[in-house]
Amino acid sequence: MNNELRMAAFGAYPNATAIGQDERNPHFPADTGKIVELAAYKATIDNNGEYYEFIPDEVKLLLTPLSRITDEHAIEVAKLADISEAERKYRHGWNDYDNYERIGKEIAQDLIEDYGDPCKVGAKNAVAIVDYLRSKSYLLPFRGVDLIAAGIAVEKGVGDE
Repeated sequence: MNNELRMAAFGAYPNATAIGQDERNPHFPADTGKIVELAAYKATIDNNGEYYEFIPDEVKLLLTPLSRITDEHAIEVAKLADISEAERKYRHGWNDYDNYERIGKEIAQDLIEDYGDPCKVGAKNAVAIVDYLRSKSYLLPFRGVDLIAAGIAVEKGVGDE
């Protein structure tokens, strides 16, 4: 795996928790925490003041699938999209145009499928939404790469929330 891509992806998720598993000693439990150092030769995780060092390939981002976006985060996505009331009524119907949870979830999904289609959200707003979702540790494509397939991330389980 390209170390440059790994380092850039970790930089794009500043608030994400990382999980490290020593591949030479798989019987040891995995350690989770914030990445405090990521270099070509080592990655350091801070787990509540205890520091663990790993080979960079042994550390992965722990990210939440976008399908599990919270209502609170979906509302923020809808606000960031800054779509007019008339457009919300046109796209989402007269009865549902103020349902920001649903609108935000649809916009977030559209961004993944169409990655920032300016006809749907607007290029400036798409960047703000993607930045927001990454700051909340949602799994998004990065530079056209599926981070799970690339071995850079793992999906956060329901119990890990």
